[in-house]
Amino acid sequence: MEIRVFTTIAVVSMSAIGAAYYKSQIPLYTPMALLLSSDLPRSITLHGFSGIESWGRWTEGDQASITLLQKLPKNFELTIEGRAFGPNAGQVTTIVCGKVKQPLLLTGDLRSHTLKFTEVNSNVIVFEIPQPTAPSALGNNTDSRKLGIGLTKLTIDPSSTQQR
Repeated sequence: MEIRVFTTIAVVSMSAIGAAYYKSQIPLYTPMALLLSSDLPRSITLHGFSGIESWGRWTEGDQASITLLQKLPKNFELTIEGRAFGPNAGQVTTIVCGKVKQPLLLTGDLRSHTLKFTEVNSNVIVFEIPQPTAPSALGNNTDSRKLGIGLTKLTIDPSSTQQR
């Protein structure tokens, strides 16, 4: 028997024990896009991100993470649509999934970048920011948030790296 997808309703209605089993046993099998300019499903938790803006969200501080209820696929492509803020442009942001690390080099312009991950055993995507900086420190305005990168969309795609 092959299980492909659980709906959000099934995840929300699961008991804590069922959700823990689901989280640890069943990876994501179909492509999933996260639009950071809107509210995300309850099965996804953000840490180290600012609030929603019309275009997406900024990371705040030196680390941000996205936690999924289910495991990430063992092998997948992560497409990140984003840009760097201030001195983070041209510096490497490290993306970590479990024990696997990939470098991401963003500019100040919004662009799409695809990273390949293999042998992942995690449900968390971590963004390690090289130089979080407040816009106020650059004399831009009074915004004191320490921004790193701005993310518009993330796509997790196991279909190009896994046999079905």
